[in-house]
Amino acid sequence: MGTAAVILGGGVRSMIGLLNFSLLLKYLLLSVGMKILLWQPSDSFLAAPTITPMVICLGFCALLAATLATKGFFTARAPLCPPIVEPKHLLVLYWLCFGIGNAATFVIDYSNFGTVTMLDGTQVGGLMGVSRYVQPLRDISVGIALLYAHFKQSRKFITHPLVLLSAFAAIALSLKQNSKGLLMTPMFYGVLTLFLLRGFKQVRLFMLSGLAVLLLVETVFPVIHYVRAREFSESGYRLTLPLFWKSLTDYSFREELKQDAKSNYQENGYLGADPGIVARFAMVGNADNLIAPTAALHEFSGWLTIVWGLKMLPPRVLYPEKPTYDSSQELSIRSGMADPNSAGVPFAYGFFAAMYNAFGYLGALFGSFFLLLIFFMVAKLFFGNPVGPNLWCVFVVGWWHQGICEFSISGIISGLWYAPLAWVVYLASRWLTGRIPV
Repeated sequence: MGTAAVILGGGVRSMIGLLNFSLLLKYLLLSVGMKILLWQPSDSFLAAPTITPMVICLGFCALLAATLATKGFFTARAPLCPPIVEPKHLLVLYWLCFGIGNAATFVIDYSNFGTVTMLDGTQVGGLMGVSRYVQPLRDISVGIALLYAHFKQSRKFITHPLVLLSAFAAIALSLKQNSKGLLMTPMFYGVLTLFLLRGFKQVRLFMLSGLAVLLLVETVFPVIHYVRAREFSESGYRLTLPLFWKSLTDYSFREELKQDAKSNYQENGYLGADPGIVARFAMVGNADNLIAPTAALHEFSGWLTIVWGLKMLPPRVLYPEKPTYDSSQELSIRSGMADPNSAGVPFAYGFFAAMYNAFGYLGALFGSFFLLLIFFMVAKLFFGNPVGPNLWCVFVVGWWHQGICEFSISGIISGLWYAPLAWVVYLASRWLTGRIPV
């Protein structure tokens, strides 16, 4: 069913096809593939070895049905965000996204203008709340830079100055905030853009890109794990840069960091071991973490997570009682997976599991179908179903892969804001392109 959804969606070079392939990759290809490599039965280490596969199967039935249901939607009209191939327009868009995204990061770190402090100490709303929504624009800048170098027919491609600028900015922010996500997301956008532009034809480019990713995983990630596992008197660059430089130049220290990180790493129970970065994307075990206690307790959350998501849609100035986080934490507390005092800790279960938690098997099938139907319709309204090297294909697939596949239902509902955000940025870049000499 997953393969059929990819084919009917337009194949792996189209937006809908890639969205479907992303789910197939996370739930089956990576998870089961790792099981084969580790020589383990596919249902080993699952707390609900019968129910979890059934929920995932129903989810893929919903995926196929939603793909078929939206196949003819918005095909006769141009999308609100048409393809961008003009180098000048891409350059303006790059500086808009890179500038706004990094400015938003600065505001989040240093400004509390108009914010409200919650009981757990978290600051929300105001300029900081707006900044959190626009911050992901920074991540797509590396994809825009690659597209700009391609359409400008530059002799430099993955070493183009704009590509390197985005990469170095991502590394710096990742080290400053001790966040792997700030580095993984731009990396994914870069690899995805490279695939859409060149396919697998230029092996040398993929080998160089793979070596760069491996270098970052081997040096930056262990430093972040090391810092997270300890309480230091100082933070930021003063702490992380010396550790990062030592990890680059001292092999024994790098191995020490990796072993230390592994000892403090919460293993993916489904894989039974720590296979590194792959565990981040293998979603079967994560889904089982919510499905198993839900089935054991036979307590379903009903409309809680959907209403939660609707409450997260309006700005806080219009709805002061807006939740601070998505509902994954609440689901974890209800199922006994999390400490009630661990506010703000993210849990990635995926919406298949969240729909089962809400309404049982019917939720896994019909709830997932309607959620996917809404997402596909919004995506096609704003971006169509582009094929090949298209900025909006990179944007939507990256947004989907890095968040939507793993979000709870409320996270997906609130995440629909990114489509109109992209449209506003597109309109601004089109207006500026005709007025700024580049």
